[in-house]
Amino acid sequence: MIRKLIEEFICGSLVLMFLYTALEKLLNINQFHVYIGNQAIPRYLMPAITYSIPIIELIAAVLIIAGKTRRSGLYISVILMSIFSLYVFLVILGVFQKQPCNCGDLIQHLSWNEHMVFNLLFTGLSIIVIYMNKNSNSTKNKNMTKANYPVTRG
Repeated sequence: MIRKLIEEFICGSLVLMFLYTALEKLLNINQFHVYIGNQAIPRYLMPAITYSIPIIELIAAVLIIAGKTRRSGLYISVILMSIFSLYVFLVILGVFQKQPCNCGDLIQHLSWNEHMVFNLLFTGLSIIVIYMNKNSNSTKNKNMTKANYPVTRG
């Protein structure tokens, strides 16, 4: 019971974070496009990146909400948050010549180190839920196997 409550809280937090950041980017798409333009990426990739990031965030949120696709959404969450963490790590190292974007109104007031903690926290929470589901499913499968094959004495 408590395990399910923890899982739902974490998943709810991930969904809210992804929905908020995706909608904020889409509602301010011109500003987000300018932020993406300040990055060290080829110009021809800018439109694709500008739209794909919020769309992938929305997809992750929807998949996490739906029970049967939750694991896929969590894997997308881990991948996205890991990429964002790598980006922040490169910012902290001073790799970029231009000031990169914070790319999210939700966390724009955080320092880059705090931003890294935020990203790693949500990456870790996603991994925790994947692990919790994996253990839960393997226990269910063991119980199903035991129930389907009664022990006989010979």
